[in-house]
Amino acid sequence: MKRTILSQVLYQFIVMVILLYFGPMMFGIKYDLVQESMRTSEGPTNRLIHYTLLFHTFVLMNLFNTFNCRVLPEVGLKEYNVFKGIHRNWWFLIIVIAELNLQYAMVSGFGLGLIF
Repeated sequence: MKRTILSQVLYQFIVMVILLYFGPMMFGIKYDLVQESMRTSEGPTNRLIHYTLLFHTFVLMNLFNTFNCRVLPEVGLKEYNVFKGIHRNWWFLIIVIAELNLQYAMVSGFGLGLIF
């Protein structure tokens, strides 16, 4: 379990650092990383868009990690298919779908007035 947790931490750390420093260049988001404000009178700035991309990536990596946590192959199980038997646990599916919908509502601005 330690190896699984450490590998997931390392994977997420590397992806987030790459997106933090090279994401604006990769996705064509031009702004000053330190001095640009989050919002102006016209609306969100490129800095806010970049931070939303980081937040969305982090949440989705953790959401998909819940699928990986369903199977621990190093315990002696020879099963590596994380989707096998997923239909047997309806609560898991309901929670994953609810988390995806909540994430969509937060990122799209649908629930922005309710949260902030």
